[in-house]
Amino acid sequence: MSNDNSDSDDDVPFSQLRGKSTTCRPVSAVDSDEDDTPFVVLKRRKQGLPDGRRKMRKSSDHSVSMTPAPMGTPSSVAGVSAVERREGKENEPNQQAKRLQTLDVTLQYLRKGMDVQQIAQARNLNPITIQNHIATLYRDERFTDVVSRFGYTKQARNCVIKAKNELFGDKAPELTAIQARCGLTYMVIRLALAEEERNIALAKQAPKLSAVESQEVTLEMLNRGLSIEDIAESRSLSQQTVEKQIQGLHIAEKLKAD
Repeated sequence: MSNDNSDSDDDVPFSQLRGKSTTCRPVSAVDSDEDDTPFVVLKRRKQGLPDGRRKMRKSSDHSVSMTPAPMGTPSSVAGVSAVERREGKENEPNQQAKRLQTLDVTLQYLRKGMDVQQIAQARNLNPITIQNHIATLYRDERFTDVVSRFGYTKQARNCVIKAKNELFGDKAPELTAIQARCGLTYMVIRLALAEEERNIALAKQAPKLSAVESQEVTLEMLNRGLSIEDIAESRSLSQQTVEKQIQGLHIAEKLKAD
């Protein structure tokens, strides 16, 4: 007498098993030995075990299929399909080429004659951010009209650098302390610090001169009528260093005369 219960029949055709188990869920690290693929289902039925502990969940109007999507089917993450993401990446270089850098935008407004407050309002940014933009542009020598636009002078620069060295040395300066010492605007202070940063970078790139060669450069600049302050500024040296070089030149001339 034949048994109608296919669950206990060892000779169930594979096609019937495949028809009864239409869903395949991925093998997980937790229960990979209880996968409900046709091969595993057949093995468990031969052993008299149930098909598997995980069943398809059904709702009132639809069933949740656990069958993996076919290869090449676009999947979606956060509402964006894989095709859309791929097209977005392909267009990204063009978008970046069209997008202006934030410094370039500030520079365009500066060339139109706008001041810090006007640029900040037009760009919906903090005025301090615009001041930092201008200082960076001045440091990189992309914008140099700082005398007429912001009242930046050599005397202001010297006061800022002197206050910075005396108050902070090699530490990061605090603008409020420098402002209290020199009585300058924060825009001018930022410009002075930016110029100092540029001079330091240029000095590191320049070839190092010996003491004698450095004195000869100083002597040449003296003969051209430059002051100690101008020499120190143009060579990114302290006035004390220039004064020592001049003193050494005088001593050398005196020794030659004797």
